[in-house]
Amino acid sequence: MQLRVLKEETIQRFSKEGWIRVVPHLSARVSIEDYPYLSQFHWYAVWAWKRPYAVRAEIRDGRKHVIRMHREIAHTQPGYVCHHVNGITLDNRRENLQNMRQYEHDCLHRFGTIPEKI
Repeated sequence: MQLRVLKEETIQRFSKEGWIRVVPHLSARVSIEDYPYLSQFHWYAVWAWKRPYAVRAEIRDGRKHVIRMHREIAHTQPGYVCHHVNGITLDNRRENLQNMRQYEHDCLHRFGTIPEKI
């Protein structure tokens, strides 16, 4: 389940297992090797397509930019999307993220398969 109720005494355990709090009652799961880097930022949740995503804000050139956690972990390049393999948008472990082209992602969700390359 995507929603995870956090109690103060469990926060310490979550940091050892790779969970990052995004709002009081939501947390994002990350690979333990990504936890030290990601935990230095303030993450919050935004809702898109009726699902929560972990994001943070960054100011560059005097403008606010929204950085999505899953794209940062997967090093997703422009023109690609980052797909959550198990469909849980707050499960940002490396093994659950897959970069692909937009049309491949559309085919995967519409037809359940990625087209073969010609």
